[in-house]
Amino acid sequence: MPSSTRRWGAAAGCHHRLVDDDDWRLSSPGADLAGHTFRWAEWVRRRDDWDHDHCEFCWAKMTDLSKPDTDDHEYFSGGWVTAAASDGGRWVCPTCFRELSESLDLRATATG
Repeated sequence: MPSSTRRWGAAAGCHHRLVDDDDWRLSSPGADLAGHTFRWAEWVRRRDDWDHDHCEFCWAKMTDLSKPDTDDHEYFSGGWVTAAASDGGRWVCPTCFRELSESLDLRATATG
């Protein structure tokens, strides 16, 4: 996660353990992203009334809000987004990408 990326929320300071085989995220709807390629991006609004996207695995929010509303979700100002246009710009938070990339063969690319 680039140093300029901001994190907010209850879990922002937590240290996460390695993924166990029974990690609930491995059976989440995002699990269909196995083998996909992602690129790092700072989150930007697609239109004026769009203020966030969710991580496909844990539902953390990617947003450009300087101080998002506080709830039980974790927030990031950037994350990993699917690299192929046909994937529709599906987001994965830095935590889930780091923890699940090996288990699900999530691939990072240096190009946009």
